[in-house]
Amino acid sequence: MPPTKQVKSDVTEVNTLDEVSLEVLDDTLTPSGLTLHLINGAEHSVGYNGSFSLERKIEGGWYVVNDVVGGRFAFTDEGLGTDKNSCTDMAIDWRGIYGELDAGDYRVLFDVNNELEDYTLATEFQIPK
Repeated sequence: MPPTKQVKSDVTEVNTLDEVSLEVLDDTLTPSGLTLHLINGAEHSVGYNGSFSLERKIEGGWYVVNDVVGGRFAFTDEGLGTDKNSCTDMAIDWRGIYGELDAGDYRVLFDVNNELEDYTLATEFQIPK
């Protein structure tokens, strides 16, 4: 398979929803997935549909991880959410979208919303050699 062109990320703002954050749960990270821990410390609920994407840090910049399915995937879970002042864990297996990841520095982008706007949360992780 020929190498695919690296596309620089166009995501410029992440983690701008006050009192809401995302982290990787300890001991869940593998080259094929992880478990995200969504922390909602706000006085309002946070909704999401399960959509996420992966980016890899290359020479200090973020680049889109190419999917193995040619962009033919969709996230259809609607109406999911986290109540105010609560946490939610979400196991993600990305093998069907990205395959197994090579060693490197990555971040997962996760889309959420409150009653007014959409936001992108991000958390970084490293796949060891």
